[in-house]
Amino acid sequence: LMTLLLACSNSVDQIGGFPNIDITGVVLNGNVRDASVQVVGIDNYGQPQRNADGEIYADRFFTDANGRYNLAINGVATGSLLFIVKSYNEEGRKTQIRCALKDGCIDEDKVSVDYGDWYDAPADFELWAVVNDAQSISKVHVSPITHLAANLAFNDFINENSSVSNCEGVSASE
Repeated sequence: LMTLLLACSNSVDQIGGFPNIDITGVVLNGNVRDASVQVVGIDNYGQPQRNADGEIYADRFFTDANGRYNLAINGVATGSLLFIVKSYNEEGRKTQIRCALKDGCIDEDKVSVDYGDWYDAPADFELWAVVNDAQSISKVHVSPITHLAANLAFNDFINENSSVSNCEGVSASE
């Protein structure tokens, strides 16, 4: 599996003698398997780097059957990084989520799932985490709490009137 992960990335080569930054982590306490993990640099405007088509620009890695991932990013990376975990259904991989609720879960098709059982992740499943300094990390765990914090950092804020507003030009008074 590690050979497969390394083969998926073009960032495992050293540039200018800088050693790679090795990062490990767990997604949703190990309750997500075969998910896509992308590590995206943050640009000078505080936004995730994108290609000319506006799509997130990053190498793709995968979690194992226990929700763990190991990846290496280029050692010249500095600044903040966004970790994006997404549902993946290609190349024989299908992301699944283990029900972690004692009373059970409901899947996308409204079917009951017992505690501890696995079910297919919805196509739009996504969790984020963000770190401030690429050079000072070695572990990044992704959870609903890290997703909330990252989402608030990139998209929403709460003003003094306790109203939530989107940074795309919608004011709290509208």
